[in-house]
Amino acid sequence: MDELFEALTLIQTDKLPHFPVVLFGASYWGGLMEWMTTTLTEVGAIEAQDRGLLLVTDDPMVAVQRFQACHQTLCARLGPGPHYPDARIPGYEVTHGNG
Repeated sequence: MDELFEALTLIQTDKLPHFPVVLFGASYWGGLMEWMTTTLTEVGAIEAQDRGLLLVTDDPMVAVQRFQACHQTLCARLGPGPHYPDARIPGYEVTHGNG
């Protein structure tokens, strides 16, 4: 839970570029989503649109579609990673393609 909310906060505050946050298991995550939808929204802790940062699904293809959509937008804007200079590994280059 700590890492989940930390990631969401960093995305929400533009400290990190938006990336897909996908939770598998609607029945497992349902209680959390209900709490976020009702309690946190009602007290003003989150905006309604912030709930869109999360995708809860049981279908792997739905997750793949979310990853592909992000790749086509975010990755196209940022270019090949790693995107943070401190994350670069000397001698390691990111290449794209099949070869």
